[in-house]
Amino acid sequence: MAKSKTVRNGRKKRSLNNRRTKKNKPLFVLEKGGLIKYGYHADISENDRHQALSRALADSVKPLSLYRKLNALYVLNKNQNRALAKLYRKDANWIKDTPEYMAR
Repeated sequence: MAKSKTVRNGRKKRSLNNRRTKKNKPLFVLEKGGLIKYGYHADISENDRHQALSRALADSVKPLSLYRKLNALYVLNKNQNRALAKLYRKDANWIKDTPEYMAR
């Protein structure tokens, strides 16, 4: 095992073999079809999408969780399908303007 080197302020720098993080571990798991049961699809109109998101909020889905799901969809699509990613980003920002999100 490699020795630790002393860095400024008396702290020791960990060697590469002694890191605390695990490699190749996914940051999150996004369930497929999690919003479909409320009628949310990317190919419907903006008003219909917002109604579906409102139904999800009314069905006790936490607003922050809903925002994070839409943000994850945005992040996963931003390099492959920019138009779809933009749509998810708009919906995530819409969630932030709802009274349920502001009252959390």
